[in-house]
Amino acid sequence: MERENRFDRVRKASGLVMGPVIFIIVLCHPHIGGGQAAHRLLAILSLVVIFWITEAIPIPVTALLGSVLAVIGGVAPAKEVFAPYGDQIIFLFIGAFIIAKSMTVHGLDRIFASVILRTRRFSSSPWRVIVALGIITTVLSMWMSNTAAAAMMMPFALCLLDPFRGEGVDNRALTASGTLAVAYSASIGGLATPVGTPPNLITLAFLRDTLNIRLPFFRWMLVGVPLSLALFAVMLLVLRLSRGTCTSVRQVDLERCAPLDRSPLSRGAKNTLMVFGFVVLLWVIPGFLSIFLGTQSRVSAWYEARVPEAVVALLGAIALFFLPVNFKERKFTITWEDASRINWGTILLFGGGLSLGTLMFKTGLGDTLGQVMLRFTGAATVWELTLISIIASVIITEITSNTATANIMIPVAISLATTLNVPPLPPVLGACFGASMGLMLPISTPPNAIAYATGTVTITRMIATGIALDISGIGIIFLVLRISSAVGVI
Repeated sequence: MERENRFDRVRKASGLVMGPVIFIIVLCHPHIGGGQAAHRLLAILSLVVIFWITEAIPIPVTALLGSVLAVIGGVAPAKEVFAPYGDQIIFLFIGAFIIAKSMTVHGLDRIFASVILRTRRFSSSPWRVIVALGIITTVLSMWMSNTAAAAMMMPFALCLLDPFRGEGVDNRALTASGTLAVAYSASIGGLATPVGTPPNLITLAFLRDTLNIRLPFFRWMLVGVPLSLALFAVMLLVLRLSRGTCTSVRQVDLERCAPLDRSPLSRGAKNTLMVFGFVVLLWVIPGFLSIFLGTQSRVSAWYEARVPEAVVALLGAIALFFLPVNFKERKFTITWEDASRINWGTILLFGGGLSLGTLMFKTGLGDTLGQVMLRFTGAATVWELTLISIIASVIITEITSNTATANIMIPVAISLATTLNVPPLPPVLGACFGASMGLMLPISTPPNAIAYATGTVTITRMIATGIALDISGIGIIFLVLRISSAVGVI
């Protein structure tokens, strides 16, 4: 652990030095084309990317720094630079975060976990408990942040598998598989829905703003759910092959680790569950309208214009402040103190990345970088480009956050598709899904860090398992996108 901490300190210190140096070098270098604004933006992006990778300063602060430098450097006026921070996707995120926070406050996530874990089919052996932990984490991560899902489920995993930690190599491998299952499932589950992870919403925003392409909630799930299921199955296979054989006769202690509260749901839990169901229903209605009435029908057009996903999320979040738990005492389902504890850092990072990505298109820098990448890779078809986008995202996301990776790769993928004049959805979605495949290192994603911090997983085990899943994931993402394209989903 000390070795990793030392590496982390060196990484951050080197970034503080290297970032400004590269910024100055790029700024003083002859123009790459696209004008002075594009050249200055390239210097700013170089600094931002280095700071994102090394985490020299907090990642959300780096995103803000990029916006500030864009204004100071004359890339665009302040009004234009900061406009994406008010994008409707930001408010979709805020609404979804508040609903997820209410679920946590009223214990719906823990109740769901306890019910699944105590099902006889999943509790009959330690390996089946690991499968159950993975399923629960995947489902939770579809609707809340991967960090929150992993943090909530990891104590369950440690408690349930603790009896096997000190009983031989094979049993320790089993415990490591349990913690890795939670970490990886938290990343995999987020792919299934647009609100599951920030890269999904970043992708939707760029597709809408730059290409005027809108992917409804239901249509996204037609691609995301099969992809999550396939990745989850492969993850279980990899962990199963590497876990060894459990030789212990001990049983998991469900009564202690996953106590089932048999009392009726609290009023707050019922209110939250009702709001959650209402919001999900409104999110998927456009998909059914498109199937039965067509995308050009008046009803579909009216619904899309009047009831967009961001408005639905905010409507649900606001309803939680009205629905009473105890009206006489003026207690409602969620308080502002609880709601204000959502992950504002992710929201700032999202806004800053969206701002820089938008500027890449407006200054022409995205086209320039796309042409350079095409000359380097030699990609000529949509599927060659898709494969390159997936691989590049998977590699980048191992050394920086999935949100930062999406902010880097999505604009480039769009520019590449535009330059080649090929359908943009496969390469863009490939870059998006690849950004969530940070499975190899503790620094790749917070769930990995949470698993590594438990002390049950060695760095070599995480790297070996992560490499196997990354390679498998590249093939699965590519295959799912090809099938989705063939059947007309994308």
